Order: sequence, then C-alpha cells, then structure tokens
Amino acid sequence: MRPFPSGAGKWKVSIQGGLRPRWRGDGKELFYLNLERKLVAVPVKAAASGPRPVFEAGTPQELFDARVAAAPPHYTTSLYDVAADGKRFLVVTTGEESGPEEPLTVVVNWQAGLKR
Repeated sequence: MRPFPSGAGKWKVSIQGGLRPRWRGDGKELFYLNLERKLVAVPVKAAASGPRPVFEAGTPQELFDARVAAAPPHYTTSLYDVAADGKRFLVVTTGEESGPEEPLTVVVNWQAGLKR
C-alpha cells in the first residue's frame, strides 16, 4: 500500500500476495483475491498525521472461494466488485464445480401475452 498520487510510506497488507484490490465504500476495508482465488478482506485504518500518513492493516480474513474467471494480469475489466457496505459481491465466475446448466428461455412478443 502506498499513498496516491505520491507521498512517503509503504505498507504490506498481505504476506502471501494478492490481486485485484477493491476498497469498501467508506475506506475501512480492503478486499483482494489471494493466489488461490479466494476473496480476502482486511480491515484498515488510515489517517494523515503530520508529514507522514498513518496506515494500519488488520489481519486478512478469507471470505469465500470466489471462483473468479482467469484473466491475464494486464486485464483491466473488473472480475468482481464490492457493494459500498462491503456485505455483497458481484463476481464473474468460471462456472467450475457447478451443477448442470439450466436452459435459457427467450420470450419474444411478450407484451402480446399480457393482453390475453
């Protein structure tokens, strides 16, 4: 973790590495994918204290196996997102380990059916 766009300080959040970080809406939690594609949450505290910023990262906690679709490191589109309250997630999954696929039904001219 580093101040943006510039400034003093550099802090380690994960000792095992991680990808695709996302902030909770209020900035009190950082989410990332670990190398096993599990979603991890880290509580954080940040404040400006004199010339040096103060930053504290709590203990990372694995939340769930996100089964995020594989993408090259330079892939810029988000594979998951976090609700502002940090309690809900939208994840683009691989479909691995899922049951049989459900059929997709497309209804055309559905408005005509409403008139009956």
